[in-house]
This record gives sequence, C-alpha cells and structure tokens, in this order.
Amino acid sequence: MAAEDHELVVRLRGGDAGAFEALYRRHRARLYRHALLQTGGRPAIAEEVVQDVFLALFEGKAKPERSVAGYLLTAVRRRAINACSRRESRADQVPFEAVGALLARADAPDEAARSREEAALLGEALLSLTPEQREVVLLRTFEGLAWREVAELAGVALPTAFSRYRAALNALRKRCGSLSHA
Repeated sequence: MAAEDHELVVRLRGGDAGAFEALYRRHRARLYRHALLQTGGRPAIAEEVVQDVFLALFEGKAKPERSVAGYLLTAVRRRAINACSRRESRADQVPFEAVGALLARADAPDEAARSREEAALLGEALLSLTPEQREVVLLRTFEGLAWREVAELAGVALPTAFSRYRAALNALRKRCGSLSHA
C-alpha cells in the first residue's frame, strides 16, 4: 500500500484529482479516528484537523517523503495538539460512551471491546491518559505500527516510546482492571 500511496501522491502533484480522492477514501476514517482520540473526543476539532491535513496535501504544501500514511498520522497529531492548545472549551467533547463505541467499531482489539460497557470504559480510560501516552497506545495498538514507527511518529527515542506505553498500560489496568496488554 505504501508504494500505491506514493504513486497517488506523484499523480496528485501532477494535477490528478482522482489521486486525491483515492488517498482521501483510503485514509480518512483512520485519520479521523486518530484525530478524535488525540483531541479528547471532540468531533468538530477532529474533523477540522483532518480537513486541514488533506487540504495541505491537496495544495502541495505537504511533502511526504517516506511513508504517506506515517506522514498523515504525524500531521494529524501535530494539528490536533495545536488545535487543542488553542481551544480550552470541552463543551463539544463527546461522551466517553461514544468514544468507546467508536473504538469498538474501529477494529479495536477484541479483548478491549467485548461489550459496550468495556468499550465505554476503555474510551474513558484512554481519554484520561496523558496525550503522549495516548498517542503511543493509539499508534501501537489501534494503528498496529511497529515500535520503530511508533517512536518515529511520536518524535521520541525507542526507549521513551516503550516507557510511555508501559506507563499507559499501567494506568489503563488501574482504571479498567480487567484489560490485558497488547
């Protein structure tokens, strides 16, 4: 898929609008899910973040050099952090149950989404993590990335990624009780 993504980016730079549509269809849901969790469950901000990332890609401002998917996830992360730091209101935050339901529908690990109650508990627990811990959990567990990719996208050394993940798992275990690590 990485080679296909790079081919689509080359076609997009050449003015092929169909290439943009293909990239958008391929990555939009994943990026929105990531943005929603990065923004603490704020759908309006998450949607704005994803649109901004795709707009930059369409306008040629974004220049993914290696992994297009990795670039897009990193761009969503940065924009989500910036957007949240500019907005202090949590009025548009969705209920934890809705975040849990989103996770259950979004290919969450089976053991973490056995029931709606567990999914809601997981959503609440994820949103209680620090942004740095949540990011590592999202990249490793929900996006299924290798540890080197997690560290690279998070902008930290590999041991730091491990440490954040371990701290997040401990916090999730304390909060959820029955969750086991991935």
